[in-house]
Amino acid sequence: MVLADYQSYVDCQARVSRAYRGGQTWTAMSILNTARSGSFSSDRTIREYAQSIWHVPSVPIKLLSQRD
Repeated sequence: MVLADYQSYVDCQARVSRAYRGGQTWTAMSILNTARSGSFSSDRTIREYAQSIWHVPSVPIKLLSQRD
């Protein structure tokens, strides 16, 4: 069973290697991957602590656009 999808693994690894050698492409992919990962349980926990225990308001942030 390990070898059943080995070729697809090799193909994917080749794509990863090409992207990594691309420098800026790899950096952009890495940033987008992190940005698109969604919220983490720690985000929820900190929000709940801020509201229920510390009684502090959230602070809105302005995300910069690509032009900024």
